[in-house]
Amino acid sequence: MKDIYENNKFTIWIGIITIIVLIVGLFIYFNMDTMENNTEILFKDEYDLVLFGSDVEISQDGIYQEPGFYAILNNEIVTQDVVIDNPVDVSKAGNYEISYKYRNITKIRNVKVLENSNSKKDEKIDDNKDYNIQFKLNGNSVISLKINDKYQELGASAIDSNGNDISKDIKITNNLNINQVGSYKIIYSINKNGVSKTLERIVNVVANTTLKATISNNDKYTNKDVLVTIEAIGNDYSYMKMPDNTVSRSNVKEYVIKENGTYIFEAYDNDNSVKIEKVTINNIDKIKPSGTCTALIENNKTVMNVVANDNIGIDHYQYNGKIDSNSNTYTYNGSLNNSNVVIYDKAGNYTNVTCNIIKKNEPVNEIQQISDDGNLEIHFMVSGHDDDAILIRNNKYTIMIDGGRYEDKKNVIPYLQDLGVKKIDLLIGSHVHWNHIQSQAAIIENFEVSKAIYSIDIFNCKKNKTCDSNDIKYVLDSLKKNNINTEMKVPGDYLEFGDIKIYFLGPIYPNKVHNSNSFVFILKYRNTSYMFTGDAPTKLMDTSKFEQTASKWNLSLDIDVLKWPHHGYNNLTDTFFKATTPKYIYIPSSGCDTKYPSSTDKKLIQKYGSKTYSRCDKNVVFISDGNNIDIKTKQKAKDYAR
Repeated sequence: MKDIYENNKFTIWIGIITIIVLIVGLFIYFNMDTMENNTEILFKDEYDLVLFGSDVEISQDGIYQEPGFYAILNNEIVTQDVVIDNPVDVSKAGNYEISYKYRNITKIRNVKVLENSNSKKDEKIDDNKDYNIQFKLNGNSVISLKINDKYQELGASAIDSNGNDISKDIKITNNLNINQVGSYKIIYSINKNGVSKTLERIVNVVANTTLKATISNNDKYTNKDVLVTIEAIGNDYSYMKMPDNTVSRSNVKEYVIKENGTYIFEAYDNDNSVKIEKVTINNIDKIKPSGTCTALIENNKTVMNVVANDNIGIDHYQYNGKIDSNSNTYTYNGSLNNSNVVIYDKAGNYTNVTCNIIKKNEPVNEIQQISDDGNLEIHFMVSGHDDDAILIRNNKYTIMIDGGRYEDKKNVIPYLQDLGVKKIDLLIGSHVHWNHIQSQAAIIENFEVSKAIYSIDIFNCKKNKTCDSNDIKYVLDSLKKNNINTEMKVPGDYLEFGDIKIYFLGPIYPNKVHNSNSFVFILKYRNTSYMFTGDAPTKLMDTSKFEQTASKWNLSLDIDVLKWPHHGYNNLTDTFFKATTPKYIYIPSSGCDTKYPSSTDKKLIQKYGSKTYSRCDKNVVFISDGNNIDIKTKQKAKDYAR
């Protein structure tokens, strides 16, 4: 009995497995089309088939002339892959269909072969039943010629009712002008034994397709892209192919060229003949000039001397933001402790250089030219959110910007402690908004803070309706409790901490709420410049206003490092980028997979060649000796402990 049970048990398992296999097989079979369709969607090509002209009518015994067609696959011409089925028989009157097939596209051209009407007239000669003429054209009744081509007469044939060839009696008249575009008639007539007949042929003279290229900014060097307007001229035009192999049916097309080189444009006519226009661009230059400047102060005069280099040549110099000159030397009546020059090349690229001050009759040595302040460190800390928490220091001074929301203190305070920070000379609130300054309360409680600055009156901002209770929660009590020297700074103000110099450009409209009261300031460290922007809105990043304020110090907006405003959310303008041209950008965005900066901003970043870093690079540290900048990512504070 046990053996029978074991055998039955084995049989049951075999049956279950068989049923499962059948179910899976049926599922795959009935879903095969869906699977294939999904695969097709993933790897779908873009293609099309285009017929030129319209339906065709030709005379019986005429010649069929193909109006033309083309096929395109992912912007590549693949006309050779089209399969054509042409059943037209010009010897038999009737309606025909020519099919053109490319991949799953099939298009039809209707062709009508007309019975020779003149032959019918032959049968109806007025009362002349003894004599008749068979009269027909040689070739098509409608033909096309290119302007200035040679016309070859095809003629006509005539046979009388006796079978005699009387073609020599045919008279041909025409008004054809092969040198002028137009439609012309050629008339064929015969008159024999009282029987008169006429035929006509239409000759269309069409213009040759030619290309004309109009190039912007082609007469001098430019640091912008070059726009080429390409125009196809001629009534036989079909389509154009661009240098990047894209196809256009329009007869006028604009094409943007970003780099020097030779670019080939092609225009095709209805016969698929091609005309080529080559455009060579060699005037694009996007490389900034380089140089150094010394300012020699002697007898209450400052002589500025510039040594500059550029691949296409220097155009002019701008001294202290005011004086334009072709000379690399400029003398100023007076002693200038801050001097700078902007070097322009012939394409409009420019570089701002801060002059090295040398006072005559004083010893010039390494100690005098470079102070003992040491290297500058800028730590972009990961606060816990995408809020700003930035520490700036050298051997003598320590500056802290923001710090994040109150709970971010658990990350910010240990980082500062690991750095060995004991004292903060300047605590900056980029703007009075809770997610930027709440944790400053913990900073004040844990470190000695000499001074704090804000862009609005933080003690009265709630009463002035430029902040709310949550914005000043924690931090206001700490400022009061610890009796911190607190000041408000506005555009045009200036602070100096040894080699660290801070120039306030914004907020443009002080005493606004939240982001609109964000500081915008440039921090200069010797020959390097850094711009900090808080959460300044795009509409308040007014380049012309910044330039107007900066002119007070003969300060250029050309910077090395930009801290992107508002966590990376705000868009910046081309005008702003052109004025600042940052080499490096730090974007405090929320993570590596963020959609910020926007696609528009990414194009600007690429256009001006800036290199970006963000919160996804972990703790980022910029280190500068005042001339060069080194950037390190994923840093630990303990490695910088003092």
